[in-house]
Amino acid sequence: MKIQIQIFLTAFITLFISNLSAQQKMSVHLKNGSIIRGRITEQYPDSLLKIYSQGNLWAFPMSDVEKISSEGIRAHIQEVTGFRFYADLGVTGDGASIKGTETYRFTKQMSAGIGVGFEACDYNTFAPVYADFRYDFRPTRYSPFLFLQSGYAWCTESDYYYWGDYENYEFKGGLHILAGLGMKYRFGSVGLNFQIGYRIQKASESYDYFQSVNPVIMGSYDKQYMYQRLQFGFGLSF
Repeated sequence: MKIQIQIFLTAFITLFISNLSAQQKMSVHLKNGSIIRGRITEQYPDSLLKIYSQGNLWAFPMSDVEKISSEGIRAHIQEVTGFRFYADLGVTGDGASIKGTETYRFTKQMSAGIGVGFEACDYNTFAPVYADFRYDFRPTRYSPFLFLQSGYAWCTESDYYYWGDYENYEFKGGLHILAGLGMKYRFGSVGLNFQIGYRIQKASESYDYFQSVNPVIMGSYDKQYMYQRLQFGFGLSF
């Protein structure tokens, strides 16, 4: 657990530093034709932008800003509302996953949606259906983001097998949760995402057992599982 916490902290610090560096040497293009080059210190999408340039701190209403760019690349164009599809691959220490998520961005920084997937974990395969929530720290083409997926995963196949006298064997899925943080990059209409998250998958196993010499059920076995895994992932958005 201590190693996993250290990995989370390292990833968060890296994303935070990259987010700060992205604010350096920007060009603010005003609608009157002026261009102010410097470091953006504050940006409120619906009201105000402040930029530090050549020893002066400038403040402009966002209504006066045409665009914000970095070295000629329109990297800070505002995200817009609407639908977006995410295709993601994830890797854990003992399995992998593939997911497809359809989301709707209802503000410039928040979105929600639903998704389905297929996952392998500890000799079992699961099919999760989940709700997806995302928050971008900045309403721009590249930004750190937080995400949460929560739903239910059905067990589609299990390789667990016990030798002995039993019947009515079942291995069921359960609660599915994946939460973490990531970094997104947008190139036109296509986006590239890198993320790290903590995944929780619940499952249960049950069967009736009896003696072979006397085929009468002697009792029932029931066990609950909770798989907890650190997951690394990347994907595309359209």
